[in-house]
Amino acid sequence: MNRCKIKQVLIFLLILLFISAGGHAAYGETAAYTELNMPLPKDYSSTDFNLDYGVKVNGKDYVIKGSPFLYRDLTYIPVRDVSEIFNINVTFNEADRTVSLASTEKEIIISPLMSVYGERGAVIKTGDQAAIESGVAYMLVNDRSYVPIRFITETFGFSVNYDDVNKQIAIKGAEQIPGTAGSFYTEEQQAVIDAVAAYESNPSMQLKGTTDFDGDKDIQADVKKEITKDVITETITVKESSGEQYKGVRKSRFNGSNSRGVSEVFPDGTEESVDMMPYAGLHPYNQLTDLKLSGLNKYCNMNIQKIDDTDTSVTYKITELNGEEVDILVFINKNDKKMIRYEETTEFSKKKFDID
Repeated sequence: MNRCKIKQVLIFLLILLFISAGGHAAYGETAAYTELNMPLPKDYSSTDFNLDYGVKVNGKDYVIKGSPFLYRDLTYIPVRDVSEIFNINVTFNEADRTVSLASTEKEIIISPLMSVYGERGAVIKTGDQAAIESGVAYMLVNDRSYVPIRFITETFGFSVNYDDVNKQIAIKGAEQIPGTAGSFYTEEQQAVIDAVAAYESNPSMQLKGTTDFDGDKDIQADVKKEITKDVITETITVKESSGEQYKGVRKSRFNGSNSRGVSEVFPDGTEESVDMMPYAGLHPYNQLTDLKLSGLNKYCNMNIQKIDDTDTSVTYKITELNGEEVDILVFINKNDKKMIRYEETTEFSKKKFDID
């Protein structure tokens, strides 16, 4: 064998050796698989969130800043560590406070535990298919977003093993290729998602239009929202065209508990609580701002088309949402991309109002 061929063989063997070593790469490097081994964390009430948490990633030491914890039988770890360890792109939507985790194959949009809009859960988007997983949410602790690690990793195809005897968790699977948030949505749906999210985050707005509570009624509603790290409070003051006035209040707390109530406001400023029993706790005036598109619903599959486009606004019509026939019109201002009017007609309700 001549020197040239010997050199080529040596180079080939070195390449093979490099590739095989890549299978045991540390986090942040290209690897054929990812393996996380960590001690089972303590319950939320016993966790010191100021302590770092040592784990093993592909056999090497890795430190989680902000200790993982158990809450309602689920294990939570900071979402930024999920991104770094498992090579998944993470995006925080400041408007509706959802967190997106995306690979090139799928995207998870997960809601916060503390929310007044829609049910808590996650949307799993794979290509043109979407499914809602209820009962999961992320938690915000010390300005860190924690996600339920088993749900996230299993959704991306990892195997999860809990060793109750040795109090260990092992997560293994093929390394992901990071994706881009929103890549599975059309331009039309993304415009509606952004407009509804901005509507949900608006701390102060006025609604003026018609609702079918106890027959069609013309109303004007002033909406105020206050968000702290422990509670979200939404106050809706509704004035009917007849002169009657009501105030709806609902709150969502850090631990996921919700409360709501409605009172009638009399001309002298006094209030009298409305009996919520006939409404099963869901009086129309304490959920007036809820839309069919609220919460995770706006991320589900929809049949949407642009039906009007002027110099100042664009109108979208939605006829199907998550497999359900709907009749929804969304009017969006072209300048600030915000929703300026909303119309929704369903079998059980009707809402048509301008938004300012």
